Amino acid sequence: MKKYLLCFIFLLSVNAYADNLGGIRNSIRYKLQDSTSTTNTPTWSDTELNKRINSVQRDISRITRCLYAQQISTPVAEQREYSKPTNCIAVDRVSFLQTSSTTSYKKLTFATMGGLDRDLITWESYTSGRPLYYYERGNSIGFERPVSAVYASTSALKIDYYKYPADMSSDSDNP
Repeated sequence: MKKYLLCFIFLLSVNAYADNLGGIRNSIRYKLQDSTSTTNTPTWSDTELNKRINSVQRDISRITRCLYAQQISTPVAEQREYSKPTNCIAVDRVSFLQTSSTTSYKKLTFATMGGLDRDLITWESYTSGRPLYYYERGNSIGFERPVSAVYASTSALKIDYYKYPADMSSDSDNP
């Protein structure tokens, strides 16, 4: 943790005006006095600096949860669990399309699997229907009951989540 904090403080002190990957890398090289003309100072490769800059960028996003995303998908009938988005840091909200007199998304209540075991003893044997609760297990989001064919309509499942940023690879990429 100290290593990441030190990297974060170092990057903040580099140059507040470096607005792209190339500029950030040049500012770090300037602060480190890292150049190919100096034989006493080891030279950091662009690849290594990019890897560390992207690592710090991911850590900042994980700690601050500054990037938000939304995935809307079609649930599969009789399926209980779904994969989280690959760039997901943490799930904020799961909602399900409710069609009645007005069509809107209804937020599902989060429950732990232990809580479901305690409060809804037979939840794993529920027949399919409209889910009321969701749980998280590893890289999956599950429902206390499988989605029935009636509720498995287009764009019926919405997951709001905090996400990791895309890695910067080109010198013109902005953080």
